[in-house]
Amino acid sequence: MTALLDQATTLHNQGRFDEAVRLYRALLADETMQADFAEAHYKLALILEKQNKFSEAAQHVQQALQIMPDHGALWTKLSEIALKNADYELANNAAENAVRLMPDNLAAHTAHALALDGLDRQEEAVIALQNALRIKPDFVEAWSMLGSAYQQMGRLGDAESTFRKTIEVAGAVIPDESKREVAEEEYSVHHWNLAVLELLRGDFTKGFAHYRARFKKSGRAQRLPFPRPLWRGEDLRGKKILAVGEQGFGDVLMMCRYLPLLKAKGTHVVLLAHEALAPLLRLGNIADEIIYDAPSAQGNFDFQTSLFDLPYRFGTTLETIPADVAYLPCPSADEATKLADTGRPKIGIVWAGRQDFGNDRRRSIPLSAFAKLFDTTDSQFYNLTRELKPGDTEFMAQHSIIDLSSKLSDFLVTARLIAQLDLVITCDTAMAHLAGGMGKKTWVLLPFAPDWRWLTTREDSPWYPQMRLFRQRKTGDWHEVITRMGKACADLPLVKS
Repeated sequence: MTALLDQATTLHNQGRFDEAVRLYRALLADETMQADFAEAHYKLALILEKQNKFSEAAQHVQQALQIMPDHGALWTKLSEIALKNADYELANNAAENAVRLMPDNLAAHTAHALALDGLDRQEEAVIALQNALRIKPDFVEAWSMLGSAYQQMGRLGDAESTFRKTIEVAGAVIPDESKREVAEEEYSVHHWNLAVLELLRGDFTKGFAHYRARFKKSGRAQRLPFPRPLWRGEDLRGKKILAVGEQGFGDVLMMCRYLPLLKAKGTHVVLLAHEALAPLLRLGNIADEIIYDAPSAQGNFDFQTSLFDLPYRFGTTLETIPADVAYLPCPSADEATKLADTGRPKIGIVWAGRQDFGNDRRRSIPLSAFAKLFDTTDSQFYNLTRELKPGDTEFMAQHSIIDLSSKLSDFLVTARLIAQLDLVITCDTAMAHLAGGMGKKTWVLLPFAPDWRWLTTREDSPWYPQMRLFRQRKTGDWHEVITRMGKACADLPLVKS
């Protein structure tokens, strides 16, 4: 080992990453030290990975592999970095090489399964996970991933038994809810997947009970450390309760339907929600107060609850969903949001959600997939998609779509625009819940394995009676969905023949 590499490694181990990077780069620039290039490339890649510079990190691992092509651990690391960069083709190729070189390596099979899942090749992912479980039968994460793969494939029975196996392998139990109320602390993080599956199948009684496990899962909703007790059904007359919004915008818009039920119990309801939602929610009779600053709520109430606690507390079933719409305000347009009258039906469209959402690649749709719909439907289309991708602006101009993205500053402004539309077409984003909660005619395009709230086979939604669902019949096939939706558009007035 050269002195320079030794020094860089010492700095690396001390966490002095910027200094280590400079030395690694200096070493790699010196062609007289090529004997150490593979190790320098690899160690530099590790730092770049920590710094979330995944593309550059992958390049350095690939350069190390040019020197050591039969190094299985390098192939595994390349796959793991590519997964973080959502480069599933590279991740799969690297994992295949890792498995070939190290057929009994757990990390290699796990990376392979994740790559295959990213490519929506779930049947192959199942085989990879089964290989991992042969190596380590008590590998809890592999059991959990296997259940998710079955769910993505629509094999819900297999998914349920696998999620239950996950809970068993993790050393947890499924309490008997029929005999007593189970405290949420008794659930493990692994009850989360079981909860989502039960909700997907419409078993809300079990599903919302297990859904309380969401607070066990890192990165998901967390209880705020307010010094007041959780509401567990106590008499609320004359009391003040803080309802905490959680998860995404759409989740809050969907679940604030329960706040009038709280108010009916004679309590003063304060909703803590996202700042972008507050102007809209303040217009309605949803809560007595709407706040978005958590510190201002400290101690100024008798009980607290999170919005997704409420379906459980109110004993929600498919038949008892509070589905009176519009429960969200439907505000009139102002001077800044008034849409011109074109004499044609007005259709708002959302083809993509936030790109940093974990499952966005499955729910978002390429704008180009709607070309035939735009060209054969004699309606005026309006873009309600906030995050545009390269080429979207030019495509909209070619198809005479009016771009409203610059106006979507908050949900009140968006609601003023939606109120003027005849129809909203959207993928599974917050816009579905905004338009749905306003009582607007809404069509939602869903992936083959949808989020739990859309259930499995229905073309309508028990949450939004005026909504229509268009589901993928094959994973990744949006063409067939949009073709089917285009035929439904033929029932609208002023459609080209």
